[in-house]
Amino acid sequence: MEKVSQSKKYGNICNDTIIRICEDEFKKFKLYKDIEKSVKSKLHKIQGAYIGNKEYNEIALYVDELTGKGFLEETELKKICQRILELHRSTAERLYFYDRFYQEIFKVTGFPESVMDIACGFNPFSVQWMQAGKKIRYYAYDINFNQIALLNSFFKAIEYPADAFVQDVICKKPEECADIAFIFKFIPIIEFQRKKYSLELIRSLKAKHVVLSFPKKGISGRRNILPDEDIEYMYGLILNELNVIKKIEFSNEMLYVINNH
Repeated sequence: MEKVSQSKKYGNICNDTIIRICEDEFKKFKLYKDIEKSVKSKLHKIQGAYIGNKEYNEIALYVDELTGKGFLEETELKKICQRILELHRSTAERLYFYDRFYQEIFKVTGFPESVMDIACGFNPFSVQWMQAGKKIRYYAYDINFNQIALLNSFFKAIEYPADAFVQDVICKKPEECADIAFIFKFIPIIEFQRKKYSLELIRSLKAKHVVLSFPKKGISGRRNILPDEDIEYMYGLILNELNVIKKIEFSNEMLYVINNH
């Protein structure tokens, strides 16, 4: 575990995640080199494939720019946020329809006073597209220390009522309450790590609505990281176990709005 946690690529991932994956892979392999290789492969698929240190450094410069500017007009702030969102593969795919993305969600749920964003990536940088003149209390969770530090610096710079937490939701479920929980493109990654855990996590969330999204293709253009039987489980979960009140389709992403309580 120490070798992985001290590596340049994975040193910023929270210890809970590294320990959990090491324990899982220890059960499968006898040789340390095989365990280390498998752990790094898993970490790459759940985190490293999306953004690298170069992108983090660029984002840090944009956040520093915001910190030094003081008050910004909405259009100028959006331009800086757009540059940040372009650097993360998952949010870059959404840039062309972010306005409509939140409009369609809030048509179903009503405009929220609070949101939790599970495995948030850089989606919180899109708050300017969702607020419609009103700030939403925002809770964000992810496993990368650098990412969470950038988000908290960003929220502070724009004086936004938000907190970002370094938290592995497979190890520790969120305790905060919110009107809506976003789980964007994360269910396949949960199931890749811990099969059939998604339902337990969704039902544990203290949120009136949960919005799940699924990529129509993986980030490399492939379908996704799961075998067909797990894909069938995921969609069976949506259709049979959850109270889906609306299905929303975009060009590269499918959303399901769930009445959770």
